[in-house]
Amino acid sequence: MAGPRAALRLLGLLLVIPRTWCIIRADETTAESHRYAGPMHPRRLSGQPFPTSLPVSGTTEITYGNQGYTGTMPTEIGTLTLLTSLLIQSNELTGPVPSELGRVTGLTNLKVGNNMVTVIPSQLGRLTAIKAIHFGGDDDDFGGLTSTVPTEFGLLSIATQLTMAHNSMVGSIPSELGCMTALEKGASYLKSMFEENLLTGKLPTEIGKLTAFTEWFRFSQNQFTGSIPSELGGLTALASDLGMHTNRLSGTVPTELGRLSALVQNLRLHSNKLSGTIPTEIGALTAVSQGLYLSKTEVTGTLPTQLGRLAILLSNFNMGNTANTGRMPTQLGRLTGLVNNFGVNANDLRGSLPTELGNMVAMTGNYQLGNNQLCGDIPTQVAALSAANYANDEDGLWRIKANNDVGSECPAPTPMPSLEPSQSPTATPTLLPTTPSPTPQCTKGQELVVELMDDGTWSDYCVDCTAGKYSNSSGSCVTCRAGTYAGEAAAIECSNCPEGQMSSSDGTSCGSCPAGTFVFNDTACNSCTQGKYAPSAQTDDCLECGEGYYTGETSGSTYCNGCEAGKFSPGLAVNCTNCLGGTYSPARASACTNCSAGSYSAADKAYTCETCAAGEYQSAVGATSCVTCGQGTYQPATGQASCTDCGAGSFTGQALGASACTACAAGNWSAALSVRCIQCASGTYSSSGASQCTPCENGTYSSKASAFCSVCASGTWSSTGNSVCRSCTAGRYSGARAAYCLACESGKYAGAGAEFCPACESGAYSPTGAANCSTCPAGRSSSARAGSCTDCHAGRWSAAGQASCTDCTAGTYQGRSNASSCVDCPVGKFSEDEGTHSCVKCSAGWYADTEGLSQCKRCSAVVGKAYTSRDGADSCDVCVQDYFKIGDECVDCDSLVEGSDESGVLCPEGSSLEHLAVVEGYYRFRADSTTAYMCTYPKNCVGGNTTGRLLCLEGSEGPLCALCQPGFYMRESSLQCEHCHTATSMLFLGPGLALFILLVLGGTAWAFRARIAAWFRKEKNRKLWKDVVEGGTALFVTLQIILLVKSNHASLGGSQMPPPYGDFLKAISFLVLDIIQWLPFNCAYADGFSARDALVFVTISPIAIFILVLVLAWFWKLSGHSKSKSKKPPKVARVLGYFMQAILLVLPTISRRICQTFRCSEYDDQRLLDMDLEINCSSKEYEVMLIYAWLMVLCYPLGISLALYAWLWSFRNRLDPKAKAEAEAIAMQSNDPVLKDAPITALALKFRPRFWRYELITLGRRLALTSLALMFQQLAHMMVFVLLLSILTLIIDKECEPYQRRWMSAFSYVLHWQLVLFLLAVIMMDADVVSGAGAIAISVGLLVTNIFLVVFVFVIQRGDVKRLRREKVAHMKSVRRIQRQTAQVVHNRIRANSRNVGPAAISEAVNPLHFSASDTSTDTAVEYGIEMQEMGYDRDHSMHHGVDGQLHDGASGEADMADLPSHEMDIADIYSHGDADAAMREEREKSTGVNPLLQTMYPTADGASTATDEDLAMDLSDISHDSGGVTVDLAT
Repeated sequence: MAGPRAALRLLGLLLVIPRTWCIIRADETTAESHRYAGPMHPRRLSGQPFPTSLPVSGTTEITYGNQGYTGTMPTEIGTLTLLTSLLIQSNELTGPVPSELGRVTGLTNLKVGNNMVTVIPSQLGRLTAIKAIHFGGDDDDFGGLTSTVPTEFGLLSIATQLTMAHNSMVGSIPSELGCMTALEKGASYLKSMFEENLLTGKLPTEIGKLTAFTEWFRFSQNQFTGSIPSELGGLTALASDLGMHTNRLSGTVPTELGRLSALVQNLRLHSNKLSGTIPTEIGALTAVSQGLYLSKTEVTGTLPTQLGRLAILLSNFNMGNTANTGRMPTQLGRLTGLVNNFGVNANDLRGSLPTELGNMVAMTGNYQLGNNQLCGDIPTQVAALSAANYANDEDGLWRIKANNDVGSECPAPTPMPSLEPSQSPTATPTLLPTTPSPTPQCTKGQELVVELMDDGTWSDYCVDCTAGKYSNSSGSCVTCRAGTYAGEAAAIECSNCPEGQMSSSDGTSCGSCPAGTFVFNDTACNSCTQGKYAPSAQTDDCLECGEGYYTGETSGSTYCNGCEAGKFSPGLAVNCTNCLGGTYSPARASACTNCSAGSYSAADKAYTCETCAAGEYQSAVGATSCVTCGQGTYQPATGQASCTDCGAGSFTGQALGASACTACAAGNWSAALSVRCIQCASGTYSSSGASQCTPCENGTYSSKASAFCSVCASGTWSSTGNSVCRSCTAGRYSGARAAYCLACESGKYAGAGAEFCPACESGAYSPTGAANCSTCPAGRSSSARAGSCTDCHAGRWSAAGQASCTDCTAGTYQGRSNASSCVDCPVGKFSEDEGTHSCVKCSAGWYADTEGLSQCKRCSAVVGKAYTSRDGADSCDVCVQDYFKIGDECVDCDSLVEGSDESGVLCPEGSSLEHLAVVEGYYRFRADSTTAYMCTYPKNCVGGNTTGRLLCLEGSEGPLCALCQPGFYMRESSLQCEHCHTATSMLFLGPGLALFILLVLGGTAWAFRARIAAWFRKEKNRKLWKDVVEGGTALFVTLQIILLVKSNHASLGGSQMPPPYGDFLKAISFLVLDIIQWLPFNCAYADGFSARDALVFVTISPIAIFILVLVLAWFWKLSGHSKSKSKKPPKVARVLGYFMQAILLVLPTISRRICQTFRCSEYDDQRLLDMDLEINCSSKEYEVMLIYAWLMVLCYPLGISLALYAWLWSFRNRLDPKAKAEAEAIAMQSNDPVLKDAPITALALKFRPRFWRYELITLGRRLALTSLALMFQQLAHMMVFVLLLSILTLIIDKECEPYQRRWMSAFSYVLHWQLVLFLLAVIMMDADVVSGAGAIAISVGLLVTNIFLVVFVFVIQRGDVKRLRREKVAHMKSVRRIQRQTAQVVHNRIRANSRNVGPAAISEAVNPLHFSASDTSTDTAVEYGIEMQEMGYDRDHSMHHGVDGQLHDGASGEADMADLPSHEMDIADIYSHGDADAAMREEREKSTGVNPLLQTMYPTADGASTATDEDLAMDLSDISHDSGGVTVDLAT
């Protein structure tokens, strides 16, 4: 190692030389020192690269710490050769530390910690001036070092701090680290040395040379192996933290660690593989107050009693999870200062708990003794500790019983086993085999002897076996085996020796073995082995010499004697063993007994133990001497196992061997374990037996060795522990026994040495400690005993020298302090309470109209509920919400719109008449208007904070924005004015489309006129067309009423009908037949199209159209296109009849337009026409218009109605013939040419004869619902009128059933219900009974219900038709016979006179015959017609005669009854066989006065008949009687 170390020293010298030169150069050039701190940031940034532009070369300090820089350290940093401090810690730097940093040899402070740099270059060994090296991370923010520790660090001999903790460094600690002898500490408790890396290998012993180290010497949490260097005992300056824990260290704990006498906290050796026992020298670390960690190791043996010397240890006595055994030392009870974590758990400790553990009264933390083999009862003192400090142990801090046998009796010790081995048996010798004899020639008991004779021949002969031998024909004699004998010769066998005897060696006899032997297997006498004896020969084995006895000989012993006292034998002993010192035994003892605690035996062979004298003790058993009681302990009794600590307040009087503990006298004290007492110092005292001197309390004093403290007199004082009392200074006072002089309270004063402080009078004051009182100035006050004058706060005042400040009275205030008067509150403000510093503004709704008010006046109570005010008001000049101001008066906003719950304007608080905001859909004429009006067309009124036309939508104008400007028109679908360019096409499209449709329909009718005529010739087609026209007209009338009622309802502000029914009504709005709505006339007139223009147009147009149609009809007839040959003008009545039918369709619309002329409403100070608000109802223009309207009332609603009634009245006898049944009357109507020629009668013919006036009722209903209803100005009144009238007409229609066709009556009834349901729905929406989704649901239901009712009527009518047809068939069968008989009577009469009667007469006779409507139906007449045809009478009056002369069917014979139901003929059809025939019959009957049928059936010679109608009736009555009562009559 000499070579490398010399090289290192040489390298260090080379590094020092240039550094010295650089310093000299720096001094010579007087280079200015700079410091660069980098950009200052208020917080750590992130993601910025490390600056590449470094500061100037003269910079001495760089501070880039905690900036969030990334990247690597630039190599250019090596150019800053004057740099002394480089602080770049806590960034995000990566990569290796540049080797160029080694050039900065003047660097003294290097902090690169908390980065992710990876490699420390060896060149850093050149930084020989370095003092602090920091590369460590944090326990929650590891660094990135992965390199080894450079050996060059050994050159940094003056460095005082080194931190590499919390990285991932590898390799071992270089021994050169021991050269850094100036190292004093790590960076901090959590950043120390090499803690928490991946270092391996053995710790070099050289680290023991770092003797200057004082704090945080930590190599923990690595992977070090080997033993702990004993050289660490040389770190005698180390005061905190020797950390070697959590490694793989093995071996024993060095005893040298006991030399760390300066160590105050934390010896951490836990979590290693340490073995051996805990050295007793650890008990020498008496300065340790925190942290002795030896847990989780493999140390064994008993816990040293010396650990009890760690008396000042406060926490963390961790010896758990080791392999310690034996009893727990009682000395651990001396750890009386321990507060937390007493851990000896998970060991192999045995025996009972020491009573002394109860002395650890400061313990409140973990008390862990579990997982041992402790037993016995818990001592009382320990139980008391548990009860006092762990009563509510919810966290399981107290663990003694866990996995122990505490509470159970400890087991007795196991006896020692015998050490004498068992006797081994003596092996039996192996007998050699005998050579077989030749074939015996001798007898038993003999043996063959072969002998060489002298002559050279062999001779054999038999000889008797000698005694001791035998022969059993084997040819030779055999010696008796041991234990047998043969006493005589020629024995054939040997006999066994008696029990206990042994055969002689020649086998001739048996004898007994000697004493000290035993017979073994009857073969030999063996000597007794060691520890056994035989007073006489024994069999198989000698007797054992038992415990406490000995034989005295190693073998062949013949006796066994008992051991004397002081000796023992375990049994089978040759000699007794002496008892060693510390043991004893009585005579014949099998073992020595240890001297019990408190006794001893000094010499061997003790037969008893001596008792320890007073002042001595012996805690161990088997002791050879007693231990003198240590310093501060004593033992008054003899034979004790321990000495008692001399408690505090007592003394032993001698250093060692004390036998008594005497209480200290009063005025003296002693600590525990004291040899002598100490006198109390001055200022303290003590009573007898005091453990310490008590400082004299405040206000007392004492001299040296005082037993009590004297009380200081009044005016003097003393603090704790004073030996004299001092006088109080001026401004202070004291009573007797004062700890200090009190400063006179504020408001009092005193001179020097005062016993008390007199109080200042009112109006004066004094601060704390004052010698006299001062008078309070003006604006301030004080009461008696005041320490200062109190400022009169805002809201109060006072004169000079006052005892108190006076509150400002209510209605006044004072805003500043120290005031001498108060100020009245100004108007608009008040002060309700006394002593206010400011007046409060009257809140909104309150006011103060005079100064000095204590309370504001409430506007609503004084002025009225409609009035309020702003904050701080002196009057109520603001109207509350929903009111507005007119002049000085507030008016309810709801008064702006009459008859409505809505005001039409927005009236927030503070509104005035001139600045009211109008709601959309409402209108105000002027800013001073006191009424807001609901607009006729709400969409035209856009609302806003203005009046007049400015409220109108673009294109609308006039009052209520109800008129459209020129170039705009009112679009009924949207109910707002729209630009004419959207309707220009309507000027031509509407009329053009209508004309086109008419032309198409006309052209189609003309092209197919023949087919149409043929279609109409069929009766059923004519009836179908009639039904369609009647039903369609009724439906049109109902829908027109609904549309007009809806329009009237909307004009009075009614709610709109929601979709889909509302959309349906919009789609069919053309049914109103109001051309004014169809065409945008306003777009056709430059000056606009007024209501006057519309009235004139609507009323004049029908008259003009009538004249035009009349003229066209005249020209049509004159042109020759008419079938009539007459050139006379067409009848005006006929044209007027058709015109009347057409005018009735539009009459409600015309009448409504006329009636609207009478509706005027008041708007502010003017009365305007509702349908044209430009027209003033007080103007001359309106008077003319009103006169014209009254004329039109006479012309249209009244005139047309009266004209219609008068016209139909003229046909009353034809429409309702008197004394005629209804069916007969209907038949007569059908055949009446006058009625057919008058188109006006079509309005009455659809009704039953007696209801021919019903059209007038229908017309009156239409006019009343659409026009008369306009007389009501209120919506509710109009709707009640309309609803009641609709219900009344519904009842009338239901009860009358006026229509001839049953289905038409039902259909009309359904249409009445349709109107009633519509009105009910509208009323519900007006009353807000339903709205939103509910209104839409009603709209859907209304549409569906109307459709359902119509369909239902048609379905029911279809069922009625089928039922009637079935009834017809049944009835036809019952009347068939009477029909045939009647026809036969007629036939016979005619036949009898046929030669005198021609076809015309027969026809005349047959045609008038019919059935009475009173007892036959229409189908009966049909059947009669069929019967007449069957008998040969057809429609052309031709007869067909058969061969037999009988009248019969000329075509197909008798009619098939199954075909009857297909004939749909009514009574009228029977009587309409042709106008010519009817006329001929009528002329003939008039000329002769005789019924042609009577002349035919009852002829006379002169051609006249004398029979009367009664004769014919009698004949027919007889037939009727025979046929079931069916009556047959003749027509008159």
